[in-house]
Amino acid sequence: MGSYGNLVKTILDAPFWVQEALFIDFLESFEIKLGVKTDIKKEDIYTHYVPELTFKGKKEFDSHEHGHEPNLYKLLQSALLKKRVVDITIDNFMSLEDTSKLISECIKLEYLNPPANDVVSASVYYMSGEIRLGEYAKRAKLIDVVQLDSAMRRQKELNMTSGKVIPIGEVLVELGFLTKEDISKIILIKDDSKRRFVFGGTASPAAPQSDDVAQSRMNIEMQQMKMQLQRYAQENQILKEKLRAVFNLQNKNK
Repeated sequence: MGSYGNLVKTILDAPFWVQEALFIDFLESFEIKLGVKTDIKKEDIYTHYVPELTFKGKKEFDSHEHGHEPNLYKLLQSALLKKRVVDITIDNFMSLEDTSKLISECIKLEYLNPPANDVVSASVYYMSGEIRLGEYAKRAKLIDVVQLDSAMRRQKELNMTSGKVIPIGEVLVELGFLTKEDISKIILIKDDSKRRFVFGGTASPAAPQSDDVAQSRMNIEMQQMKMQLQRYAQENQILKEKLRAVFNLQNKNK
């Protein structure tokens, strides 16, 4: 296989969320070069979403006051640098599911502003596993609350009569609220969100890393360690000053 073939294979073997991000990047390039416009709503593409750091989030990144896990601070740093979700995920060797869980946590901690876009907001919680397909479809405005309620009632009826659990996706298709293609795409995105991607091929969490990847990870960990040591040094200095003040007070009282 030639160089072009290897490039194509790398793209086709990549998780769907990577392919989707590449497609939008290529599309935007074609639009600029050819002077054409498409009707694709790029603002709905979750991988192109740029998390927005709050003042509280910036303060936490600077101070590391609450001692969160390193990946959370990597996310805050990426938000500070205005990186997209796809860049954050690949740069930090994570899956889209991992990134979504961090974004969700940071929104709850008020380190990030909640996404204004309904599809992006629904994607954060769906990819992180906090909501299921039916709720995702409702939040993404693919169906409304009345349709979701109808589907859930129908699902309950089918479960009782069949003696098995019928997926909500099948019910939504049966009722004509969504198509099979809609459901297949939603499920594909969800399943592929668990896959990590490194340039040159996909990798599972336990897969051996190349020297370049290992070195990059080591550099990131070293940077995190330096920041941690700086924080400890600052805390140590504050403690010394407090002890000195107490000691001086005791001397005055003697």
